[in-house]
Amino acid sequence: MRPGFGQFNTASTEFLQFAAQYGGNDVLLNTPLLPGAQRWELADLVKLRLSVEQHGLKLMALENVPTPFYDHIMLNGPRRDEQIDNVSKHPISDDEIKRAKDSILNGFVFNLDSPDKILRERMAYEFYGYPQDYLEKFRAGVEKVAPADVARVATKYLHKDQLAVMVVGHSSEFDKPLPSLGPVTKIDISIPPPPGEPGPAAKPAQ
Repeated sequence: MRPGFGQFNTASTEFLQFAAQYGGNDVLLNTPLLPGAQRWELADLVKLRLSVEQHGLKLMALENVPTPFYDHIMLNGPRRDEQIDNVSKHPISDDEIKRAKDSILNGFVFNLDSPDKILRERMAYEFYGYPQDYLEKFRAGVEKVAPADVARVATKYLHKDQLAVMVVGHSSEFDKPLPSLGPVTKIDISIPPPPGEPGPAAKPAQ
């Protein structure tokens, strides 16, 4: 077992000393307070990592980035394209992807550390039609991800001319009609019946 400390946003001396005295090995920070209004700079990230390592700990992952880094992407704001470029044109490093993979794989084991959790996972796989060897494929798939794969996926899916905004809610409560923002496509979000069970009977035509 590797004890770790997380869900803090500041790697203060007091926090790091406590983690080290407790016998922790790893640190995970949630939306760390770093300089940068639009993106984080490498120099500040390295400084953060070194401050953690000075206490005999490892910075395993950074969970989440500040909302101002991607709010215009979510809301189709005027700085949307700039924020997308910050994601797609600044490639992830080998060290960053290693920490991300370690965080996923080291945390995933806790989804399977008791019989009831294993049963719950297996039931979910069966319900959604996952293959029997999904667990093995999941781990192997995560392990072989490389920075080039992340860049390839970003290039494949991040197209600024094909983005859409999803709006969920009661149309009567919106401050203005959605068509005033552009073409609208309605999506049926009804929950389908479980596999093998018939759906609701169709209503007879009037």
